[in-house]
Amino acid sequence: MLAGLALLVAWPALGVEIEAESLRPEQALLAIFALETQIQTERALVDRVEEQYRANLDERTRYRTRLERLGADLDTAWAAPEGTADAEALERADDELERLEKAMVLAWDEGRRLRREILTGRARLDLLRGRLDELSATLPASAESLTGYWDVRLLSGGERGVFFLVQSGAVLTGEYGLEGGFKGSLQGTLVDGQVMLQRIDTRLGRIMDLDGTVAADGKSIRGTWRRHDLSSGRPATGAWSATRRDPAASTEPAP
Repeated sequence: MLAGLALLVAWPALGVEIEAESLRPEQALLAIFALETQIQTERALVDRVEEQYRANLDERTRYRTRLERLGADLDTAWAAPEGTADAEALERADDELERLEKAMVLAWDEGRRLRREILTGRARLDLLRGRLDELSATLPASAESLTGYWDVRLLSGGERGVFFLVQSGAVLTGEYGLEGGFKGSLQGTLVDGQVMLQRIDTRLGRIMDLDGTVAADGKSIRGTWRRHDLSSGRPATGAWSATRRDPAASTEPAP
């Protein structure tokens, strides 16, 4: 799965043609998170080069100012009547002028290199964003599918975490991670806007049932939960809520 996602994300550079429409929603969602991470990394690189270019621009401005001032002073000195100028001072000024001219050429070359690097980085960003838009367009509307990442809060117990749900018809499957290192799988159904989930912990087994109602816009769920493990001394029932995570708003899919 991870190898497939890596290929999917790298397709612009590799020239690989992968049809976004052929991906299942959960695959497209994972690819979106991966692309968001890649875009953030690329954006940081471009930002750093742009900062270097601004420093280069300041450097070239300083060189140009000094060159203009020194050139004007030399022109004035050489225009003075013969015998009135300090020959050694003129020679030193000529040497300084030559040094500044060489430094200016190097600064211009560096500026040209940085500009090309910025343009290349921006082109990569445009390509990645285009792929992101293409994948996002394949996702079902929020009101039509629960597939995606959900930020969850279990009230009474105060636990927070993330659910990753995959909807196939009326069947829900997925995984979760909660504060305290709790993780496991999710199984359930969605019928007429009513969610029923079983939380199966990797260490404790089937530990909780959750019922909930999906909001009309498909972006939140609210309901109640019942704990099966009553020996822990923790609350046996409580409320819970979940908010759909926007793929474009976060690159951290799970705790």
